[in-house]
Amino acid sequence: MAADNVGAVGGVVSGSVMLKLDLFTLKKIQLASYSGSNGQDVLNSLRNQFTRLGAIVMPREIISTYEKKCKDDSLERILSQFEILIKE
Repeated sequence: MAADNVGAVGGVVSGSVMLKLDLFTLKKIQLASYSGSNGQDVLNSLRNQFTRLGAIVMPREIISTYEKKCKDDSLERILSQFEILIKE
């Protein structure tokens, strides 16, 4: 493949296959976790990866555990903000 086919994030080459980096470019993503642990480390890693791929990641995550449920009013605000973003 020609060098001018390399995306803005950089040339990611796996063997002779160029990954198409625009798959996530400007995609809008809301991160959420429901697990037995906090899940913050996983969400931070996902945020980092999606951002590097050019996605728009919402600033607030939805985190819920077995012991600590997400508050309904918080959840509604986060999802309504996300809904407004995806309509743009």
